[in-house]
Amino acid sequence: MKTYVIFNGDEGSIATYMVINAIRRKLKKFPGDPNDLKLISGAKEDLKLWRFLPKDTENAIIYSLDIALSKNVNYVEEFLKRNNLVIYIDHHNPGKIIPDHKNLELLLADDKKHNTSTFVNELCGEIFDLWAAAGAAGDNKKRKFEEIIERNHLGNLERKMLWRLGKFINSHSFRSKDGTTAIEIVKDFLNYESPFDFIKSSGKYGSIARMYLSDLKYIRTNKEVIYQDKDLLIIQFPIGESSNRMFAGLSYEFYESNKNKVVFCLFPASITKEGVYYTVSIRASSDAHKIAEKLGGGGRDEAAGASYFLNRGEDIRTLITKIKGAVESVKSS
Repeated sequence: MKTYVIFNGDEGSIATYMVINAIRRKLKKFPGDPNDLKLISGAKEDLKLWRFLPKDTENAIIYSLDIALSKNVNYVEEFLKRNNLVIYIDHHNPGKIIPDHKNLELLLADDKKHNTSTFVNELCGEIFDLWAAAGAAGDNKKRKFEEIIERNHLGNLERKMLWRLGKFINSHSFRSKDGTTAIEIVKDFLNYESPFDFIKSSGKYGSIARMYLSDLKYIRTNKEVIYQDKDLLIIQFPIGESSNRMFAGLSYEFYESNKNKVVFCLFPASITKEGVYYTVSIRASSDAHKIAEKLGGGGRDEAAGASYFLNRGEDIRTLITKIKGAVESVKSS
């Protein structure tokens, strides 16, 4: 039976590695044909990856990994009508519309503790612990990361290696500098049993590590704090692809140093004669998704996002005022 795996390119890549190996090992919860399997992915910020599934797909098994159901529910409903078995594994808010269909298996993780890769690892009986640790690092799931490190009696050097791997993969998933796709990264993963083998032997690891360190230096040098008070910190990233790749990961880092605040990171993703289109990343101890919803976005309790178009001639203080209003509204509710 033809099998598709649709996945988000960051820690979803690691979840995909696990699912493919689970299919190969014929684990009970993971049906599929490893010899007739196709991968579908894209840039991390592309939230509607289901549109790339061939429209005539029927009688197939479709895995969806680390992709919000709310952004793809219309596609899912159509493919369920074609007698496809859909196994949807995720940790984002699925939205209010959940298809009621016998062929949908919706597996949602507790998003405060898990992400998709750590959840898939548990569904597999925790046989991919080391990969799951890297996946946890990519989404800054520190509690789960440390739990896996301790369970496997890993030393400090190994801990750092897995943490960095997760961060490198997360950054690379945003329109990589070398053009390597998430699908190519997963196919390379499959050559290795352990992430330490990948780190040691894969040329792709060296490439994504060098890109990450170069981007990191650029962002730290050029970022700007444009507003802060006792409850809120707003950081603007510089224009360019480095910011695009580092945006999500560094948002976590800035939050780690300001846990008593809601942290907003703004990235001017595109500039036209009409104005500036900002991508907005939100990190908070709770209610990040509620704050994002006030700005037309969404996400989960600790991490969320939105977008905002600043019209030409409109001052950045307009956006700052909207952000302050959204934070105050949620805090007072």
